[in-house]
Amino acid sequence: MLPCPARAADFTYNPRMRKTMMVSLALLLVCAAAAFAQIPDGDQHWAARAEGHQGGHARADHANAALAAYQKAVQVDPNNLEARWKLLRSYRFKGQYVATTTDEKKAIYAEAKHAGDAAMSVLDAQLRAKGVTSITKATEKQIADAARSIPGANAVFLWDAINWGEWALVYGKLAAVKEGAADRIKREATIAYMIDPKFDGGAPGRVLGRLHDQTPHVPFITGWASSKEAVKYLLES
Repeated sequence: MLPCPARAADFTYNPRMRKTMMVSLALLLVCAAAAFAQIPDGDQHWAARAEGHQGGHARADHANAALAAYQKAVQVDPNNLEARWKLLRSYRFKGQYVATTTDEKKAIYAEAKHAGDAAMSVLDAQLRAKGVTSITKATEKQIADAARSIPGANAVFLWDAINWGEWALVYGKLAAVKEGAADRIKREATIAYMIDPKFDGGAPGRVLGRLHDQTPHVPFITGWASSKEAVKYLLES
């Protein structure tokens, strides 16, 4: 026998339930405030990342402090895409301008890859809430159309694509092929490009142009790679 629909009289006032809800709401607000405080701290260190640089090499202190602040923001509020894309951006800076050896770069970009996977998982859930099947199954246009209304989504796609590109360079072509790096970079950079080709000074086009230029044309694997497309994207960006 199916239960009868609930009646208004069935919903009695429950002080304990109300107290629990108020405590939960308070905890959420505290977490949000803590994450909000960490992001500006990371931004301050990010703005000072070039202090004391020598040539193209930056000191580690501000880069590490920015990473730590964004990591704390992500821990406090895992759904905060601003904290996540800024974390990805900081990994790229540290790998490109702070690390001095290949082993250091490998360790940094391995962490960046894991951080990117976590960011994509959060973004995937937010896209599903907007009717997108998944980041891996929906078309690039479907994802781009839905992602335009999600603050920070474009930056997540862009910086994850960039970090995968850097990872592929330091780990080598064989590892990149095994991981499907080229296809992932192409898909994410294309989505970022479709959302806004002018984003971050035309960065999505630069990523796509470099990808087409650096990726060998291998039939049935990377048959899409094209020097003509590389020139087009790079000139446009």
